[in-house]
Amino acid sequence: MPKRQAQVVETLAPPVNVSVLQIIPEAAVLDTFDLPAVVEPNRVTTVSAEIAGHIATIVCKKGQRIQPSDVLVTLNTDLLMPQYDTAKAQYERARLEWERMEELVQKRATAQSDLDDATTKMAIARAAVEQIQATLDRCRILAPEQGVINDLPVELGEYLDPGVPVAQLVDTTTVKVAIGLPEKDVPYFCVGQTAEIKVSLRGAERTFSGAITFISKVADIQTRSTRMEITLPNPDNGLHSGQIVLVRLTRQTFRNAIFVPLLAVIPMESGKAVYIVQDGKAVRRDVELGVIKGDRIQILKGLDAGNQLIVEGHRFVAPGLKVTLISKKP
Repeated sequence: MPKRQAQVVETLAPPVNVSVLQIIPEAAVLDTFDLPAVVEPNRVTTVSAEIAGHIATIVCKKGQRIQPSDVLVTLNTDLLMPQYDTAKAQYERARLEWERMEELVQKRATAQSDLDDATTKMAIARAAVEQIQATLDRCRILAPEQGVINDLPVELGEYLDPGVPVAQLVDTTTVKVAIGLPEKDVPYFCVGQTAEIKVSLRGAERTFSGAITFISKVADIQTRSTRMEITLPNPDNGLHSGQIVLVRLTRQTFRNAIFVPLLAVIPMESGKAVYIVQDGKAVRRDVELGVIKGDRIQILKGLDAGNQLIVEGHRFVAPGLKVTLISKKP
């Protein structure tokens, strides 16, 4: 259409009713997203027998909370105690012989070499006692750390070989939340960042806060996701191993960002555009888009603070057409 004809149409066309939104940059906008995740215990420890023997007593039970050095299982010591008593007697005899030799050396009644022999025999006897004592100590299988007995795969009277598992301890006072982080999001995160964990407990939603403690350097070949772990305290056992939770992560924070309704953006052959109101007329602005946040989208270029963005009626206007403001949205 010739320019003169366009001006005539513009003059004759009735004003279009529009609603506008005043552009006000937001101080800080969080770019967040949610991912499902699985709760895992902080530590799972398998306690095994260090020596062979028959189980004499099982002191603990499944589900019991234990502390470090608590006795879990004891082994029969019937064969070891006579050996211990014999070793103690031999040591006592060697000690007395050493004392006698020391006294004789002081009186110059025997050679120094006799005292040296007595010293060696006493040391050997002491080592024998300590060795059997160490074996007896290992007949009391102790908890290496605090936790809950999750598995107890032994029976009273069962014979154990060295290395046979006796109990499995699970520590849930602190838990890990494991996430499969999409490959494209990995660069936004690092160890030490915080994250929110949302979980529904007894019909009520609770929010926990944790810190990223691990990001794998190797992505899963099939899912193209990277394992990330968030560690958080769990003193009241509100989180359970195997539980599915929702993790809210923040990729980045946009400062002085402009976000507009997604529907206000119009696809054009040359790209994307919006309409603003200037001097009572519609003015088209080509825009460069950023991230989408729900029903809003970021405008990187093309709009300025204070612009009156047409958010309703924008599909019925053209550059230069007169408009009538019927509402102004906050």
